[in-house]
Amino acid sequence: MSRSLKIVDRNNKELGWVSLSASDTVESLKKTLVKDIEGIRKRKIGIERIRLQVHDNADPRKQTVLADRRKALSEYITAPQATLTFKDIGPQISWTTVFLVEYFGPILITAILAVFQKQIYGKEAPYTFNQKLGIGMVIGHYLKRELETLFVHRFSNDTMPFTNIFKNCGHYWVIFGFVNMYFFLHPDYTAPAWASDTCHIILAGVFAFFEFLNLMSHITLRNLRRPGSSERGIPKGWGFGLVSCANYYWESLCWLVFAVQAQVIGAYVFFAVSTVQMMAWAAKKHKKYREDFKDTYPRGRKIMFPFIY
Repeated sequence: MSRSLKIVDRNNKELGWVSLSASDTVESLKKTLVKDIEGIRKRKIGIERIRLQVHDNADPRKQTVLADRRKALSEYITAPQATLTFKDIGPQISWTTVFLVEYFGPILITAILAVFQKQIYGKEAPYTFNQKLGIGMVIGHYLKRELETLFVHRFSNDTMPFTNIFKNCGHYWVIFGFVNMYFFLHPDYTAPAWASDTCHIILAGVFAFFEFLNLMSHITLRNLRRPGSSERGIPKGWGFGLVSCANYYWESLCWLVFAVQAQVIGAYVFFAVSTVQMMAWAAKKHKKYREDFKDTYPRGRKIMFPFIY
């Protein structure tokens, strides 16, 4: 069965009509729009900039986003005719590019602060054992994140708004790189008096353990999604039995351990800001899990922190 689709802009001005098979995908529809609808064709935009919403026949004010470009139109549109609202969401950038750039920042800034200590601080001093461990923890974490971006993560959306790269880099390059590492690597830094080298080694070991659990939770999420799809499944194991977003839980604990190890205000600031942001993301993901899987989703599973939240 074919679908006859009326395309309108956000002001409900008609842009044109297209007709496609119900088995055609959302991506096919977007390609048709940039080729056949004059008002859209003149914009000379790529399909990644197109956002479409289908009007609910029962309630015209209610609209559903055609979010998955790989899904057939029949999964969003059941009637032979439908009205879709077109929106140009602006310049886009791939998730992979954003992740690679944002995670590279802490590596680069840490390296610059370590190599050019005298030029940056105006003096130099040998790094303490704790500082050396901290450098290893930071470089190890962000190298892991770069490798996960390339070989582990499977993104449900190919792109995000271009402006996000500045916001994301601000978090990692500024808050982590300067607010945290600038003071942690300062020549006047002194390790906390209460902690021996053995204590620092134990904390670094705990950090590495949480990093491993974070990696395994990412692999678990990856295995729930086939390449090129946006399907969702219920994650299990590696902390997911307790919380919906075990990956965020382990990462939060990583930065808590680092803050305890470093004992600089910037480390606690980064931990706090990161944790609050991850809690917000986790709440949305938890809600989506419950909406998608309803009664099959474990009722006792918390959002991000076991038994608490």
